[in-house]
Amino acid sequence: TQVLAENFDENKRVYRAPEYRKLAYIHIDAAKVADTSQISDEVVRDEYERTIAQYTRPAERAVEQILLTSDDKKTKAQAALDAGGDFDAVVTALGMTPGSQSIGTFTKAALPDASLAEVIFNLPSGDTSGVEKGLFGDVILRAIEVSAETIDPFEAVSAAIKEDLAIADAGSVLQDTYDAIEDGRAEGKTFAQIAADNDKLELLDVVLDQRGQDEAGNALTSVPAIGELLQEAFQSDIGQEVDPLRLGRTNAADEAYMWFEVLEINEARDRTIDEVKDRVNSDWKNEQRADALLTKSEELVDSLRQGTELSTIAEELRLTISTVDGLTRQSQQTVLDRAAARAAFDGGDGHVASVPVEGGQSVIVLKASSIAEGEPTELSEQIIDQANASLADDLFSQLAGRLPSEIQPRINQGAIDYLFTAPTLGGNYGR
Repeated sequence: TQVLAENFDENKRVYRAPEYRKLAYIHIDAAKVADTSQISDEVVRDEYERTIAQYTRPAERAVEQILLTSDDKKTKAQAALDAGGDFDAVVTALGMTPGSQSIGTFTKAALPDASLAEVIFNLPSGDTSGVEKGLFGDVILRAIEVSAETIDPFEAVSAAIKEDLAIADAGSVLQDTYDAIEDGRAEGKTFAQIAADNDKLELLDVVLDQRGQDEAGNALTSVPAIGELLQEAFQSDIGQEVDPLRLGRTNAADEAYMWFEVLEINEARDRTIDEVKDRVNSDWKNEQRADALLTKSEELVDSLRQGTELSTIAEELRLTISTVDGLTRQSQQTVLDRAAARAAFDGGDGHVASVPVEGGQSVIVLKASSIAEGEPTELSEQIIDQANASLADDLFSQLAGRLPSEIQPRINQGAIDYLFTAPTLGGNYGR
């Protein structure tokens, strides 16, 4: 208890209670006042047919492509096709790496080369096309159907469509409700009385701080437009009448209003230890646990450096060893977090390290058991061609930028003046 009290005294500001305000509020929007009974099934059906694209998920195809960048490649590819070969046979004939021809999965509208859309989406799944002319040159294609086009049936979406239509038509009802609330306020009615007069209204109350959290520190996600509410509520005072907040002004369906009043204000203050004893106790335990883990991990690292096997340590502590093979600086894996993965590259073969994770509540002790030098990656012909084209563009841009300083061109102002003043060349523009 004495230790907790001392820890609490040292960190009083951490446990200080912010200012809390208790608010009562009424919120209305088109969804709350909409009346779906006014929307006929026929209207819903017409809307479904009109917006059918909204309920359609287009087909997708995984596309493989061989780019024929020379007449020699085109001749070899055509010979392989004429001999009855398929896509893989062409890859072999051209000496390409199998599997490196994938360009991704696309819908028809998202294909990088729209000129090939009809070919790709009419090609039987897994079949090979002939030599086709694309925007970037001659290509051979293979496409695999990932998903066929699907359309949500009317019965599955009709209720949502009806509600959307009712919301879109709720503008006048929303305005009538707004007027009724303002009329009630003008008559001196309380929010409770106003809410009782209209079955579409609900009076709610909430206690919150300036961060939008309740007294337990939970975010109040159920309170609508909490950002706008906080901004106004903490500038108001108890009993002060304020204008309604107008929210969502993009269209009628998005229109909303909120009325509020401040009921109580509890000023910021220092909490007593009894109010936050559980939290103080939990924080202290976490701190002690993190310190103990850090000390123990440092002992284990020293032991490993002195020659103790990782398996021996794991057996003594009844822990499991996880092995990560082929780890690179760019690896995307889940066994190690980013900090631990980086630490693995801080030394050579046999390098050991400890890395706190999960806010210090866990520690990873690792050892680099073997190191392999990286090998060059074989690039596809398409990537090589693209890289060469990009390099050529860069060199041309550099040349164009350097020429003026090397050649040092001069302007013949007399010749320019003559062009614009000689009568035989269009008249005297200086007159």
